[in-house]
Amino acid sequence: MGRQEGEPGALRQVENRFREQAMLSFDFIVHEDFRRSLEGDWRELQACYESHAWKSVHVLAGSIVEALLIDGLSSATCSIPHADLLKKELSALIALCKEAGIISDRTAQLSTVIGHSET
Repeated sequence: MGRQEGEPGALRQVENRFREQAMLSFDFIVHEDFRRSLEGDWRELQACYESHAWKSVHVLAGSIVEALLIDGLSSATCSIPHADLLKKELSALIALCKEAGIISDRTAQLSTVIGHSET
Protein backbone atom coordinates (compact mmCIF):
# COMPACT_ATOMS: atom_id res chain seq x y z
CA MET A 1 0.00 0.00 0.00
CA GLY A 2 3.06 2.25 0.21
CA ARG A 3 4.52 4.34 -2.51
CA GLN A 4 5.47 2.50 -5.71
CA GLU A 5 9.10 2.59 -6.87
CA GLY A 6 9.59 5.64 -9.09
CA GLU A 7 6.31 7.27 -7.99
CA PRO A 8 6.94 10.86 -6.89
CA GLY A 9 6.21 11.63 -3.24
CA ALA A 10 4.09 14.55 -2.10
CA LEU A 11 7.11 16.86 -1.74
CA ARG A 12 8.33 15.98 -5.24
CA GLN A 13 4.86 16.72 -6.65
CA VAL A 14 4.84 20.12 -4.94
CA GLU A 15 8.33 20.83 -6.26
CA ASN A 16 7.26 19.90 -9.79
CA ARG A 17 4.23 22.21 -9.60
CA PHE A 18 6.41 24.96 -8.14
CA ARG A 19 8.86 24.72 -11.03
CA GLU A 20 5.97 24.82 -13.53
CA GLN A 21 4.87 28.12 -11.97
CA ALA A 22 8.40 29.55 -11.94
CA MET A 23 7.56 31.86 -14.82
CA LEU A 24 4.56 33.36 -13.05
CA SER A 25 3.54 36.74 -14.46
CA PHE A 26 2.10 39.64 -12.51
CA ASP A 27 1.17 41.60 -15.66
CA PHE A 28 -2.38 42.06 -14.36
CA ILE A 29 -1.16 44.29 -11.49
CA VAL A 30 -2.00 47.88 -12.42
CA HIS A 31 0.44 49.78 -10.18
CA GLU A 32 3.89 49.43 -11.78
CA ASP A 33 5.90 49.82 -8.55
CA PHE A 34 3.61 47.36 -6.81
CA ARG A 35 4.04 44.87 -9.68
CA ARG A 36 7.84 45.18 -9.59
CA SER A 37 7.82 44.60 -5.84
CA LEU A 38 5.68 41.48 -6.30
CA GLU A 39 7.97 40.16 -9.01
CA GLY A 40 10.96 40.69 -6.71
CA ASP A 41 9.19 38.88 -3.87
CA TRP A 42 8.37 36.00 -6.23
CA ARG A 43 12.01 35.68 -7.36
CA GLU A 44 13.15 35.78 -3.72
CA LEU A 45 10.55 33.17 -2.77
CA GLN A 46 11.90 30.89 -5.49
CA ALA A 47 15.48 31.31 -4.25
CA CYS A 48 14.39 30.60 -0.67
CA TYR A 49 12.47 27.54 -1.82
CA GLU A 50 15.49 26.16 -3.67
CA SER A 51 17.59 26.77 -0.52
CA HIS A 52 14.97 25.05 1.67
CA ALA A 53 14.53 28.25 3.70
CA TRP A 54 10.97 27.27 4.59
CA LYS A 55 10.18 30.06 7.05
CA SER A 56 11.25 32.65 4.48
CA VAL A 57 9.14 30.89 1.85
CA HIS A 58 6.07 31.18 4.11
CA VAL A 59 6.71 34.83 4.95
CA LEU A 60 7.20 35.75 1.29
CA ALA A 61 4.16 33.74 0.20
CA GLY A 62 2.08 35.58 2.80
CA SER A 63 3.40 38.88 1.52
CA ILE A 64 2.46 37.95 -2.04
CA VAL A 65 -1.05 36.89 -1.00
CA GLU A 66 -1.43 40.15 0.91
CA ALA A 67 -0.33 42.15 -2.15
CA LEU A 68 -2.76 40.27 -4.40
CA LEU A 69 -5.63 40.99 -2.00
CA ILE A 70 -4.68 44.68 -1.92
CA ASP A 71 -4.57 44.79 -5.71
CA GLY A 72 -7.96 43.08 -5.91
CA LEU A 73 -9.45 45.63 -3.55
CA SER A 74 -7.80 48.52 -5.40
CA SER A 75 -9.21 47.25 -8.69
CA ALA A 76 -12.69 46.67 -7.25
CA THR A 77 -15.17 49.25 -6.07
CA CYS A 78 -13.42 49.55 -2.71
CA SER A 79 -13.66 53.05 -1.27
CA ILE A 80 -10.49 52.65 0.78
CA PRO A 81 -7.48 54.39 -0.81
CA HIS A 82 -4.61 52.17 -1.96
CA ALA A 83 -2.22 53.78 0.57
CA ASP A 84 -4.61 52.92 3.42
CA LEU A 85 -4.97 49.33 2.21
CA LEU A 86 -1.20 48.94 2.47
CA LYS A 87 -1.49 49.58 6.23
CA LYS A 88 -4.13 46.91 6.87
CA GLU A 89 -3.36 43.54 8.44
CA LEU A 90 -3.85 40.37 6.41
CA SER A 91 -6.93 39.30 8.37
CA ALA A 92 -8.59 42.68 7.67
CA LEU A 93 -7.76 42.39 3.96
CA ILE A 94 -9.31 38.92 3.86
CA ALA A 95 -12.49 40.26 5.48
CA LEU A 96 -12.65 43.20 3.06
CA CYS A 97 -12.16 40.91 0.05
CA LYS A 98 -14.93 38.63 1.31
CA GLU A 99 -17.28 41.61 1.74
CA ALA A 100 -16.40 42.86 -1.75
CA GLY A 101 -17.03 39.42 -3.28
CA ILE A 102 -13.41 39.07 -4.40
CA ILE A 103 -12.99 35.83 -2.48
CA SER A 104 -15.65 33.30 -1.57
CA ASP A 105 -16.93 32.61 1.93
CA ARG A 106 -15.13 29.26 1.79
CA THR A 107 -11.82 30.88 0.87
CA ALA A 108 -12.23 33.40 3.69
CA GLN A 109 -12.95 30.56 6.13
CA LEU A 110 -9.88 28.64 4.99
CA SER A 111 -7.83 31.82 5.33
CA THR A 112 -8.60 32.32 9.01
CA VAL A 113 -5.62 30.17 9.94
CA ILE A 114 -3.42 32.54 7.93
CA GLY A 115 -4.83 35.63 9.59
CA HIS A 116 -4.17 34.15 13.04
CA SER A 117 -0.59 33.15 12.25
CA GLU A 118 0.65 36.65 11.46
CA THR A 119 3.73 37.68 13.39
